[in-house]
Amino acid sequence: MRLTKIFSVKKTAGFLIGLLFFGFLAIRAQAAGAALYLSPTSGSFANGKTFSVSVYVSSVEQAMNAVSGAIAFPQDKLEATSVSKSGSIIFLWVVEPSIQNNIGRVNFEGIILNPGFTGTGGRVLTVTFKVKAAGLARLSFSSSSILANDGLGTNILSSVGSAQFDLGGQAVAPEVGVPKAEAVSATPNVPAGPAIISATHPDQNKWYQNNNPAFSWTLPSDITAVSFLLDQKSSANPGTISDGLLAKTGYTEVDDGVWYFHLRLKNNVGWGQAGHFRFQIDTQKPDDLAVTEIERTDLTDPRVKFTIQATDGLSGLDHFEIKLDDLAVQQWTPTADNIYETPALSYGQHQMEVKAADKAGNYFEKTVPFITKALLPPTLVEYPDKIQASEPFLVSGLADYPKARVTFWLQRDLLTPQSQAVLSDEGGKFIYEWSEGLKDGIWRLWAEVVDERGAKSEPSKKVTIIVYSKKWFDLREWPTDALITAIVFLAISVTLGILWQKEKRRGNHRRRHV
Repeated sequence: MRLTKIFSVKKTAGFLIGLLFFGFLAIRAQAAGAALYLSPTSGSFANGKTFSVSVYVSSVEQAMNAVSGAIAFPQDKLEATSVSKSGSIIFLWVVEPSIQNNIGRVNFEGIILNPGFTGTGGRVLTVTFKVKAAGLARLSFSSSSILANDGLGTNILSSVGSAQFDLGGQAVAPEVGVPKAEAVSATPNVPAGPAIISATHPDQNKWYQNNNPAFSWTLPSDITAVSFLLDQKSSANPGTISDGLLAKTGYTEVDDGVWYFHLRLKNNVGWGQAGHFRFQIDTQKPDDLAVTEIERTDLTDPRVKFTIQATDGLSGLDHFEIKLDDLAVQQWTPTADNIYETPALSYGQHQMEVKAADKAGNYFEKTVPFITKALLPPTLVEYPDKIQASEPFLVSGLADYPKARVTFWLQRDLLTPQSQAVLSDEGGKFIYEWSEGLKDGIWRLWAEVVDERGAKSEPSKKVTIIVYSKKWFDLREWPTDALITAIVFLAISVTLGILWQKEKRRGNHRRRHV
């Protein structure tokens, strides 16, 4: 693995001038230190029992208006079951208290409005834990800060506390009441564990494809050095060798897996507590994707079943995406048997695209073609060749499928077809009376079948129905036979008239020559 530190902030002469300018603020902040601690700090609790631990702040000499932190606990021995804000001095929660049992952490960040809080024993929140296993369980702050109400957001945290509990033995009631800040043992005036953020990997529980993580943190004015480390240990110490006076850094081409970024700050008193940030990288697509059509004995079945399986060895599978033909993409969560069933499809060629996506957004894609066949079309047995306009008429026929829906279609020229439907009987026979009137013209009639599964047939053979008007004198509306008869009659009449005229002229000619 190649790790490349990217330093974006360096020592400059300008910073030294700024340090001298704001030096008095650092002295003032140290003199007005604040404490963050737990109560109770010890106790014994039996397996399966629950107990509560409260977080308190103390800031006697200077008003504070913001507090944040993360309580670390052994997730193999304890389970955080709830967080209570009852009796809290916090007015506004920037980050709602949250439990992360999978990594053993409780996060919180809140604000106290002006004029802030001054005093001891200010309750922030209370966490209830349940004992899972025997042993010693230590609670500590993996990150923490208390900001002064000075308009500059100065971190005035000078000491943090911890607690240790004996689990699995006989329960001993802890000391009750609000603890005193003086009881907290910690190195005074050194920097608190810094709060670390990542623009590239903001959620410590999510997986990301990005393998170039970047981190940043607040750099108080009294800090003189920064030390950081990247490894796969959850609570490593980055040591006391300065990496420069930086407010951010980054790495490139980090290997897949679960990683931790560790950070310590130093002031003129010494090195402070380490802060830790977890991030997870997965750049590999799922290991495999198998899509297999389950064998069908009847290819007219419009619903086709497939077994869909995939594996992912790192972040784990998140979901499947399925796209059928031109239908919208749907997200599918696998069932216990990993069987996916399509909706009812029309007959013909189909294509299914399947994507298996892991929790980092990597995916494996596969396309599977398949076919569904049409039902046999119905047969139209009886129907009129021609009818008068607005007259009802009967259509009957035979389908190969009992209790199936038979849909009739009537279309004139290129206009939108009209339809009516009827069910076939036990023998597949069907009959329907079309009661809606039709306009004059030539109509096409055909039928289709849809069975109870949703399977469809191809259209039946199209037949012609001539619809004619009662106005016999309107030649444009005459039926075809009547029109032909009239034309023939007219032609005979004209021919007879011409012959009669010729014969008449011939007779007149003979009389003149007699």
